[in-house]
Amino acid sequence: MGRISNELQKREEAQKPSMGMSISSSQLLTPAAVRELATVQAQMVVAKSYPRYMPDVYEKVESICASKNLATASTYAYSRGGTGINGPTIRLAEALAKAFGNMKYGFEETDSSNGETKVRAYAFDMETNTLAERTFTVPHTRYTKDRGNQALTDPRDIYEMVANNAQRRVRACILEIIPGDVVDYAMEQCERTRLANIDKSPEKKAAMLEAFKAFNVGKADIEAFIQRKFEAIEDSQWLKLQNIYRSLKDGMARKEDFFKAPLSPEPAVVDEQVPEVMPNVPNEENYSESTEEEEVF
Repeated sequence: MGRISNELQKREEAQKPSMGMSISSSQLLTPAAVRELATVQAQMVVAKSYPRYMPDVYEKVESICASKNLATASTYAYSRGGTGINGPTIRLAEALAKAFGNMKYGFEETDSSNGETKVRAYAFDMETNTLAERTFTVPHTRYTKDRGNQALTDPRDIYEMVANNAQRRVRACILEIIPGDVVDYAMEQCERTRLANIDKSPEKKAAMLEAFKAFNVGKADIEAFIQRKFEAIEDSQWLKLQNIYRSLKDGMARKEDFFKAPLSPEPAVVDEQVPEVMPNVPNEENYSESTEEEEVF
């Protein structure tokens, strides 16, 4: 998309008279750029020929949000000014982009050198010719609580770091294009699906308590948060804890954002396989999601 914008600008400049000389646009475009430009132009023509019909969009949203797997991975929680807020994950944003139709989204690396990668994330509505984009730099370092910032040298580690950082910007771009009422409707439908598929069996309750221990959150912390015995947890509270766990797991939040410390009498059990939570909590756009969702409880 970045190359396309640049090529379009070059083509416009080429069409302007300069010093009495006429410059052919073919002199400014590489064969690959010409093909890419032609592809995007063809897609825009098709998008305008078959515009989206909003009743169909809502019907598609209702259908995809009926999926238990998507609904489970649809929402995360974060804290703003001491208030807990829910937001759509990148998984839900991508599903909404497909339901909305006539959209392109993704990210591209524009440069990688000197221990950092410059990236451009975008979402493009081909029907209205509306572009949302973010440009940012990802240092090739990873923070851990024990060792601080560690330089990354393995190409796979660098790619995963870049991809994780890019996903959250892609999500922000998609949500900038899609109307807010569509997003709200999708989250409502996902919550209905989650409520209809809640499993609060003793096994799942034990799994939840065990999962939260990785973040030094004990049963007493959870009971203080829900203001009741854990065994009597309500459905809506169960969903909130699922959202909070996803945020802790993905580094979106810290324990202190939701649980007042220290309340847990039992010692913390930290699983070394769980990623460290970043010390500086970002805003709702600036977080990293797991590439694969696994239902723990």
